[in-house]
Amino acid sequence: MFMTKNVSKYYNNFNNFIKIRKSRSKKYIETARRYEICKVAKSKQYKNIIRKEECLMHIVESGKRYRIFNNAITTYDQLPPKTYRVDYDPDTRTFSLLEAHDFEIPETKIYGQHLDKVKKVLNAMDKMNRNLGVILSGDKGIGKSLFSKCLGLKARKKGIPVILVNEYNEGIANFLEEIEQTVMILFDEYDKIFNDKKYNCQAEMLSLFDGVSAGKKLFVITCNEIQSLSQYLINRPGRFHYHFRFLYPTADEIRAYMEDKLDKQYYDEIENVIAFSVRMNLNYDCLRSIAFELNTGSKFQEAINDLNIIRIDEYKEIKIVVEFENQATLTGEIGEDQLYDKTFTGMSVYLPDNIRPSSCIGVRVGDLPMDFSDNYIDNDKRMLMFHITNPEPEYDRDYTHEVPDEEKIEQDKKITDILDKLYIGQKIKRIYVAQSNQKDKFRFF
Repeated sequence: MFMTKNVSKYYNNFNNFIKIRKSRSKKYIETARRYEICKVAKSKQYKNIIRKEECLMHIVESGKRYRIFNNAITTYDQLPPKTYRVDYDPDTRTFSLLEAHDFEIPETKIYGQHLDKVKKVLNAMDKMNRNLGVILSGDKGIGKSLFSKCLGLKARKKGIPVILVNEYNEGIANFLEEIEQTVMILFDEYDKIFNDKKYNCQAEMLSLFDGVSAGKKLFVITCNEIQSLSQYLINRPGRFHYHFRFLYPTADEIRAYMEDKLDKQYYDEIENVIAFSVRMNLNYDCLRSIAFELNTGSKFQEAINDLNIIRIDEYKEIKIVVEFENQATLTGEIGEDQLYDKTFTGMSVYLPDNIRPSSCIGVRVGDLPMDFSDNYIDNDKRMLMFHITNPEPEYDRDYTHEVPDEEKIEQDKKITDILDKLYIGQKIKRIYVAQSNQKDKFRFF
């Protein structure tokens, strides 16, 4: 601090000046007070002295690197409990932390078990004497980011700084390891940012996660595709103790959400929303938009046709098995889109591979009539129910095509013998799904 003989007497009129001078974060207040002192002194000389003092520089040496700062530099023994993001300077190849915006929670009410899981993580952090890792996996828009924000806000309230990592640069693991205090480090979309197809970056991070440096760390990873994570992270609770799997909202969760968001006069549309969620997965972003449209007076069918909610993956063929009372079976396929087609009347059935004559390829033996007009979806159990119109398939007895007449007669006779022996006159015991590529959609029919 500068002090001259002539100006020192004026400091008596500013008792708080010295205190403010020491608090360098209050730079603007400090400058204003200095200006007032100059006004009292009524001398350009003292103004010049102050200007020169403002320009004093500080040099910080780290290893062989020297960095120059102005007089506003402030040093800390610990990171203040704020939110930061890692910044990288490609010219100097150096890392630093930049203060970031605080997390914002868009919803006033948190659905699901988010808050219970957040409490569980922080309690484990308190009890552990080592680093704690948490994996958050699941499709986009189903709560991973919301959970990480809740966790970050709670961590800060406990005095734990939160550091966001939004990109990979070589050496970032070493930089984060140098932080020798308890911090939460969040890697959002880790499977995209740390992509081993470009660099062996996930291997670089293993030493950081194992944690040999001082300072306990809470590592949080969010990912959409669990398959993209290193095999050394999955099933390794020593590195990542928790793995929270985020699924699409259940029927009960959808019902609770819509009851909170909808005016009561539109409650009759809720079951339509739940029924739609059986054929297409709906995240909370979708539900929020649907609720908005319904509150304007739109019917659900009208709203869903206009909203930016579409299925982008192809409909799959679902393999169906028809089992008879004598345990004989026939197989068939239904297009997933046909499961919701009220005009659909039947399913083609084929001989199983194990009893089909070797000379016959893909033998279709007939149709199984079905009445899809009475379909209904058990929303709570996520099952599609339908009725069988006829207790047995309708065999068309014209099984083979595009073969010489003599060969066709011989093949048709073999198939007829199989049908007469195993299927004709037999009653259907049950029908079930043998294979489906859908994620947690149809458990059975």
